[in-house]
Amino acid sequence: TMPGPSAGCPVADLATELACCRLCALRLRAERNCQAYTGQTANWPPDAAASCSICIGMLDSALLDVQCESAAAKMAAFEAHRFTLNVQLPSSCLVRERAAWLHAKSGSAQDYVLASAPAAMGTMARDPEAIVDLKEVLRWIFADRLSHLTGMTPAAEAPLQVNILAKRASTEEESRELDVLQSLLPGPPKPKRKRFFNPGAHEVQVGMTGDFGQVATDIYSIRSVIKALGDPHSDALIMDSFLCPPQRVMATVQLSVGIEHSPVFLAGSYVKLSRQLPQTAWVIDGARKCPTSVQELIEPHVIEAFGADLARFHSAGREDVDVRMLGHGRPFMLELRGAHRSTLPDHRMAELQALISESGTVHVRGLRVCDAAYVQSLVKEGEEGHCKDYRAVVRLGRDITQAELDELASKCPLELAQLTPMRVLHRRTHATRPRSIYAIRAVRIAPRFAQFDLTTQAGTYVKEFVHGDFGRTVPSLGDVLNCEADILQLDVLGVRPKQDCMQPPPARPPIPE
Repeated sequence: TMPGPSAGCPVADLATELACCRLCALRLRAERNCQAYTGQTANWPPDAAASCSICIGMLDSALLDVQCESAAAKMAAFEAHRFTLNVQLPSSCLVRERAAWLHAKSGSAQDYVLASAPAAMGTMARDPEAIVDLKEVLRWIFADRLSHLTGMTPAAEAPLQVNILAKRASTEEESRELDVLQSLLPGPPKPKRKRFFNPGAHEVQVGMTGDFGQVATDIYSIRSVIKALGDPHSDALIMDSFLCPPQRVMATVQLSVGIEHSPVFLAGSYVKLSRQLPQTAWVIDGARKCPTSVQELIEPHVIEAFGADLARFHSAGREDVDVRMLGHGRPFMLELRGAHRSTLPDHRMAELQALISESGTVHVRGLRVCDAAYVQSLVKEGEEGHCKDYRAVVRLGRDITQAELDELASKCPLELAQLTPMRVLHRRTHATRPRSIYAIRAVRIAPRFAQFDLTTQAGTYVKEFVHGDFGRTVPSLGDVLNCEADILQLDVLGVRPKQDCMQPPPARPPIPE
């Protein structure tokens, strides 16, 4: 318990002199014991913290009680054991804090402000860097109260984010205070566009985007104000301004607390059994070409299971709408935003996989929570670090023998030059790309029909390799066999690391029923 404001108490005297609250007086006295800010203060009378000249009401106990209870109620909707606090304050608070410290060092205040004090009270900050950061004090108070209200533990990094945003009630007052340093500050920043997360949403342009996605109203950024306060001329400008001596404020602060869960990343592999199913929604000129997609068959179940708001789908490449994805499946990842759960028990994850598989066209395997780094590796390796196994049924322009088909293996690896296929020219850069066919294993199934198992470099257009795309892929399978070749159906049998490209394909699991 903090001692009461007895005669000659340095903290009480300093609070009176600076028209500030007790906690701000402790901050100026470089008191770094968090219990001094969170402990009981029964012996202290109300100190008009709501109109404090330094924190402008942010450390008012009544305001903090309301915000902590509101935050705790919101946090109860999340399945979490730890939380992290993030604080965003008006930049004008830094100027007010410096003004109070400068006034405390000068004039009549100097006699008792710099005097020795009980150890529990600390000593007056001898330089601005020693002042206890207002953000830190807010973190201590919120961490203490929220941990008691929710049973959760505060941590430096946790999935559950508690975002504390303070804004001045009067932007005119804030502008006037920041204008004290106008000669040291850069010009006002240009507004930034903030794009919403969900694709297709409109954009807003109403000021600077804050740390937590809200639109901040600060005229100058915190960084620019900190830089200005580091200028040797800043103290003189503040001392000569209306901020010295500090005055209690009439329009205080608007404090809000938002709760959000950091993105949850879920990895797995999908098997696609339909030849009429795109990976993502297929829309041309506003019209859907297929009623659903792989993404749309997976996402709703996952979003519901994790209590998320929305999801983003990433995969290691994609197959055409008429191509099945078999074998162990294609690696994919879902980025869940606004999730209320960080993970699921193993049995719940198995139930989720079974629920997705009820569609009969898409089956999911190996569903698990992963980290954000998997996104980058998935996208990069999908283009560069994988090889792919295909099975194609091909109609040939002449009778073919098994002996001729067996000779194809000796021609591998086969180097191709693929000009952007005509069917994707509207959405791909017109360029010639080198690609490799690592292995060909062929079986004759009729005089003019054969089944080809191919191992290719990621990014190879297999259909164009078969028929040549009017000479845009050289050489084509037709060129090698000296006849026309046309592909009838194609399956992806697997995706594996590039270093295994010269090895026989691994055993494949049975096709799901």
